[in-house]
Amino acid sequence: MNRHAPSGRHRVLYDDQCSLCTFQMRLLTWLDWFHRLRLQPISQAQIPEPLAHQLTREALLEAIHCLTPEGRVFRGA
Repeated sequence: MNRHAPSGRHRVLYDDQCSLCTFQMRLLTWLDWFHRLRLQPISQAQIPEPLAHQLTREALLEAIHCLTPEGRVFRGA
């Protein structure tokens, strides 16, 4: 099992204090018919050590990030 996105799900990190981000997460929840996403607010996120230098708090506040089960990182809405 991969530690980046358990059970083959994509882990989406978003700012839970941002109204635009939370709105987008509601849309993603509605569109995620196959339950492939695990939405996680950055206030509760545990960043995997190999990605900690790339996913700083400042970077996470600038854009939504998606961590794939393979460990890739996608940035932006």
